[in-house]
Amino acid sequence: MNKNQSTLIAKKDIQISEEDELILDNFIRSNCSYYYMINFLRITAGDAKKAIQLYFFDEQIRSVLLKYILRLEIQMKRDFVDSVYSTTSDPCFWNNPGYFTKRFTTPKQNNTDSLFDVVVKEIANRMKGMHYSSSSDKNQQAFYAMSFGSFIRFYSGMHLKYHFDFSEKYFIKGNPDLVEGLKRYLNNIRIIRNRCCHSNHLVSVKLKNVLNFHTSLLSGYIGDSNSEFEKTIYFIYSRLENKDLFKDEMIGVLAEYESYWKPYCRKHILPMTIMQDIQTWL
Repeated sequence: MNKNQSTLIAKKDIQISEEDELILDNFIRSNCSYYYMINFLRITAGDAKKAIQLYFFDEQIRSVLLKYILRLEIQMKRDFVDSVYSTTSDPCFWNNPGYFTKRFTTPKQNNTDSLFDVVVKEIANRMKGMHYSSSSDKNQQAFYAMSFGSFIRFYSGMHLKYHFDFSEKYFIKGNPDLVEGLKRYLNNIRIIRNRCCHSNHLVSVKLKNVLNFHTSLLSGYIGDSNSEFEKTIYFIYSRLENKDLFKDEMIGVLAEYESYWKPYCRKHILPMTIMQDIQTWL
């Protein structure tokens, strides 16, 4: 372990033995870095072998979550397109500012793009070099070209009357806070998605406390005391069309690596500590 790495470990109040230093040195050469392992080491109180076990568990959980979050993303975009098209009969609705709120289509300052312009430009850039059999095909593919973050902005910026069926399908029928409530879940999914996609471990993920107002969505499954992370995982599970596959794969990983994560349940306020609850309700 070099001097910088030793200083990093010391600053985090982690005591680590010479034997564990050697184990970590050998492991990180082909896997990650000391910076990446810090939170695992904190959880295991400097035990390198157990930190490495948590690393592999976290890696498997991220793989399953990313796989099904991407499926949910495609599913939701499809349903959103179908919902809007059913009310507008316009295959190019994504490029028509008339369907969106004034706030979404008005620049915040002079000589700047509106949020609508930013998303449309993103779509255009992502579609460069792609080939289409017809203009209709291009319009259908255009909406899928936007990032998940832009999809959330697009959704919240469009007038509710054009996607009402979609919103009720994915949130709570009759809820007066329909768009904002669904947006909060989508933003939490985006945070988890990006951490999984960019190989950032989940043990340090932080979600804003924005879901408590909408716990009726989870009535009978998860209570107010449970974490934002757990509520968001349940949202993903409950909205997926292939939820049984998601359930089976999640249970499989939780069971296979149970001896790795279970000793730390309830000892840390981290997503890893609520895996036992997820394992129960899945």
